[in-house]
Amino acid sequence: MKKSRLLVAGVALAVSTSTVALAAPKKDTVYVPLNVWTSVALNKGWLQEEYATVGAKVEAVDTSAIKVPGVEASLLEKGELHFVNCMGYVSIQHKLNGLDSVAVWGSKLPNPRRSTTVVLKDSPANKLADLKGKNLGGWRISCPYFATYEALKEHGVQQDTEYQKGDVRYTNIAPAAQISALLGGKIDALSVHAATSTVTPLYTQGLVKELEPTSTKSTYVNGAGRSIIFTLREFAEKHPDRVRPFLVAYERSQKWIKANPDAAAAIAARDLRIPKHIAKYQIVDDSQMLFSDPERDRNRIIASYNLFQSWGIKNGDDFLKKKNLNQKQLEAFVDQKFFAGGEYVPK
Repeated sequence: MKKSRLLVAGVALAVSTSTVALAAPKKDTVYVPLNVWTSVALNKGWLQEEYATVGAKVEAVDTSAIKVPGVEASLLEKGELHFVNCMGYVSIQHKLNGLDSVAVWGSKLPNPRRSTTVVLKDSPANKLADLKGKNLGGWRISCPYFATYEALKEHGVQQDTEYQKGDVRYTNIAPAAQISALLGGKIDALSVHAATSTVTPLYTQGLVKELEPTSTKSTYVNGAGRSIIFTLREFAEKHPDRVRPFLVAYERSQKWIKANPDAAAAIAARDLRIPKHIAKYQIVDDSQMLFSDPERDRNRIIASYNLFQSWGIKNGDDFLKKKNLNQKQLEAFVDQKFFAGGEYVPK
């Protein structure tokens, strides 16, 4: 079992270069995902400071090096990762697939561009209705899938599902292959998060154009698209004092990063091995996923889950129609300890 260690600016980043498991986790170490904000927080020493207060060390795990969609769930169960930053739709998919997880942080509502649909710049398609008879690509376990599915329905277009053939063919394709498929003409359109290191170059190089996003009244904007942080229920119950430092450092980092986007982008670009302008796009663009203000009201987070679950069931979402959480399960999923009135809410 082989693991490589990469030292970047004095910060230990746990990087796996294959799909094999990392070495046995250390009991006194909390493993966090390597992304734009954790890169900055580690380089500034903020995560280390917060975890020092509870006698723990912190290391970042570069899950992108593993290149297996959904690998975060496996790493959580093995104790090789302790937190996942994602969207509401994805967080509940992991839960419904059997991961015993809880949400410990949620954001305010997102910009409609957080998830959108793109076509090549010279495509004759200019609106979602133009995709009738075309092939749409995307990753099924993702927010862009849900957002595009809803946006199409808003414009009177039905996408293929497991239950019925629609006006738009759907190809489930892993993120690592999506860009090549679009550029190579294997698919006509792609549902995406614009602010990701693989998709952003399509924008910065002028290769794509966006079709209509979901509306501000959409289920995606008001429910599925909220930023969420989740962890294992066991970890949250046994070590709430190790959850709170992560949330405190997150909010502390957000403020500095938004006030200093160029400096933050330079740090993240070095650690993530991406161009600085790509890192900055993930901070300042409307589609950003990591820098939304917190929603302290747990009931609003629960209401968002209820909203998109109900919409998905009613409108034939082939995942939520099969599996969903009832009200009691949803209330247990959004952990009270870390929201307004809870003992471990960030302050």
